[in-house]
Amino acid sequence: MRKVIAQAADDHGLEHISLLSGAGHDAQEIAALCPTAMIFVLGEYDGISHNPREYSTPQACAHGVDVLATTLLRLAGQA
Repeated sequence: MRKVIAQAADDHGLEHISLLSGAGHDAQEIAALCPTAMIFVLGEYDGISHNPREYSTPQACAHGVDVLATTLLRLAGQA
């Protein structure tokens, strides 16, 4: 899954890194049923999360949506 996501980011000319999240997200539960990965978008303020200062720009969110859409299309065999 991470390779497919990384390729989608490359397709959109976006810089990316692969990382492991220690957080207990829904993906952790779904992983018992199927391959799972998450797409994180760039956050302001050094990527602070779960805090009132957490903020990602509309452009960063749009890039995340682009990567997600490309990933889903590729997994569906349509891209």
